[in-house]
Amino acid sequence: MLECLHERDVEMTAKKGRKQGVERRTVLRGLATGFAGAVAAPHGSSRAEAATPGVAPQAPAAEASLPRLLNAQDHETLVSLSELLVPGSVAAEVPDLLDHVAAADTVEDQRALLTALRAFEGEARTTHASRWVELAPDEQHRILDNAASGSTAKMSDALVYLRDAVARAYFATEPGMRQLGWTPRSAWRELPTCDHPDDDHR
Repeated sequence: MLECLHERDVEMTAKKGRKQGVERRTVLRGLATGFAGAVAAPHGSSRAEAATPGVAPQAPAAEASLPRLLNAQDHETLVSLSELLVPGSVAAEVPDLLDHVAAADTVEDQRALLTALRAFEGEARTTHASRWVELAPDEQHRILDNAASGSTAKMSDALVYLRDAVARAYFATEPGMRQLGWTPRSAWRELPTCDHPDDDHR
């Protein structure tokens, strides 16, 4: 079912990026600006809290101007798979991050992302005659379990690629860094100590 993935899709995106004069460093600079603002924001703040009451929050100008690689269907598939693979990644806006970066990436990397997404889309259509996002949760989990078991090399490769891509992006976001123990503090009066008994470290 993945024969629908042609080089034309990627080449059209690349041409669009060149026409708009978008370079990879420009996209990454815009993303870095967004991350810097999120990390520097006071703890507990959010776009919704900063918005004027009664007015829908708007995306930052830098983010809104960034190009995207994925069409609407591919993006929906990425959103669904991201949350299944790394819970919390959608709230951390990982799908949008991956989409923006991919738009300025190499043709080979763009093709790898599209191939992985469409592998799951193709599997859903083959086994259930339905789009991935329209499958019931147990059907999605069954496909993921089969891919994890190595049922086919194509699905196994697609799973590993997306799992790694989503995880790397998630742990580069503020929620991901907090999960790893990062805090906004830049200085400590004394280094935090471990509360575990000494025997636990042997």
